[in-house]
Amino acid sequence: CLLSASSVNDLRTLKEDLMNVEKVAGSAFARHSRPYFGMMSLVAAVAIFLAIGCRSSDSSAPAADPGLVVVGSQGTEITLRVGAAAELPAANLRVGFSSVLSDSRCPTKALIQCVWAGSVIVALDVGPINGERPTQLVKLETVAGRDTATVQGHLIRLAIVLPERERLEPIPTDAYRIVLMVDRPRRL
Repeated sequence: CLLSASSVNDLRTLKEDLMNVEKVAGSAFARHSRPYFGMMSLVAAVAIFLAIGCRSSDSSAPAADPGLVVVGSQGTEITLRVGAAAELPAANLRVGFSSVLSDSRCPTKALIQCVWAGSVIVALDVGPINGERPTQLVKLETVAGRDTATVQGHLIRLAIVLPERERLEPIPTDAYRIVLMVDRPRRL
């Protein structure tokens, strides 16, 4: 992050104030360790200003574009993050990864023993690219039989949910990635 001109002026003022405190202190510690104390004061002031400046500038910075659209094709793996969508032009199909509804997977690195492996449920918005029909909310789960849905004549399968759940703490929403397979249903 960058410091603004006003932050630099504030830093200079703080440095001057700290130097005045040193002059007034006049203690044996201040006299014998003046170069060390002065340098440490300056380093601490710079660190505080950088932390405050960076925190405030990061919060006002625009977030990464959640509306990322990737172009895919039927029969290939499509990886999406929350807020992103895949368009399959040949199929006139758009699949958006709306959210993670639940993640009950057993942590792989936690010192607990689970009764079952758990699952992840994700929400997808599926509809035509051209908007002729409304989108449809589709819920898929990482459990056999609940990992596929047929929408507008296309089979959508949830193949993988990343990252693996390693600990009991929740995974940040922006860390999730899903891998989907979109294909025409097989005819018997």
